[in-house]
Amino acid sequence: MFDLVDFDGIFVLMAQSTFVSLQAGTRSQIDSATVSNSTSTNVYNIVTKDTNDTSRSKTIAFTVGSEGSNAAVATAIGENFNAWTQSSPYVIVPKVVVNGAAVQVVSPAGIPQSVSFTNSAGGTWTGSTVQVNIGPNDFQCPANYAEGVIPSAGDTLEIRTDRPILYNLDYDAVALAGVTISGSGNIGAPGDPLRLDCTSLKFLATGGKSYINTSIAAAGTLDVLVDSPNGWLHLQGEDLDVVEVVNGSKCEVAMLLGSTATVATIQVSGKKTVCNVGVGANPTTINVNCGTTTLHCGATTTNINDGIVTSYDDTDGTTTVNVMGGTFVPNGTATIAAIYITKNGKLDLGQTRKLRTITLIRNMSGNPKAITGFDAATCATSLESGAPLEPQ
Repeated sequence: MFDLVDFDGIFVLMAQSTFVSLQAGTRSQIDSATVSNSTSTNVYNIVTKDTNDTSRSKTIAFTVGSEGSNAAVATAIGENFNAWTQSSPYVIVPKVVVNGAAVQVVSPAGIPQSVSFTNSAGGTWTGSTVQVNIGPNDFQCPANYAEGVIPSAGDTLEIRTDRPILYNLDYDAVALAGVTISGSGNIGAPGDPLRLDCTSLKFLATGGKSYINTSIAAAGTLDVLVDSPNGWLHLQGEDLDVVEVVNGSKCEVAMLLGSTATVATIQVSGKKTVCNVGVGANPTTINVNCGTTTLHCGATTTNINDGIVTSYDDTDGTTTVNVMGGTFVPNGTATIAAIYITKNGKLDLGQTRKLRTITLIRNMSGNPKAITGFDAATCATSLESGAPLEPQ
């Protein structure tokens, strides 16, 4: 399938890829290696990695002793490996099957794994994948795509499935065009997000939780639209230009431990919209027009027109907060250079007993009750009043 895309008046034919999780059955991945030329000095290793969490790996090392024949060595390797699998705490527990001098590592059906074989000098121990894993939860299984092939560079991608996507999630080596998520299946997991390189991301999911990590291989920026009242997006990544969260959607930006995001602008609107921004994100500008926004980081400028914005920033600091409507609640200890209150804006200083440093608070709303909870013991500031702004 192809889409006709307009680039500044030049129409370009773009390939369309659609992940719909069509793979009905599952099949194990099988990796095979043969033992030969064994001597008592040879050490044979099987290294397995869980592709759902590459930090979890296991190496089975076997030193040849008095086994003698290559087949006996293979049997001993298999017995050592299978003894480990019986007590393994890991989710993925592969099994070893021995056929003569050949060793086969067999993954559970539908769950891919990474397997490698190494040996010390002198012996021979080489392997290859003789059967590729397939399953409906594998992002890189061609049968899961309506087109029967995985996306190529420059393709637009739509993820439209109600099944979870759990395996082979590292796909940021392929530079895609736009990506749209419109299904309800969970994608990725904390610490194991779907990694994408794309020029735009639309999160229109009808349900589920998605963990997405974006990167830009070439120069450029990425715009993200989150319009999913029933889904939840956990976003991190590089070169994010505008992240727009609307219509009651729920979005977290760099909220997971150790996650980061480089963001120019975050825009929040919609009555039931929820946006949480973590300590690993340092946006330049935050514009809030409605909803509930929680900040654990600073920003150069925060503009609030409506809604509730609560800051727990203890490290970064913020240059300017303009409260033109809604309520700003500064509960963090990092310095805020200036808070300007105009129109219908409100400032609530009574939600914490932490000592805060706000260099300047200026109330230009004409409402003496726009500031509540002020206590000089917990808020070091210069508190000023100013003339209300003239209507624009």
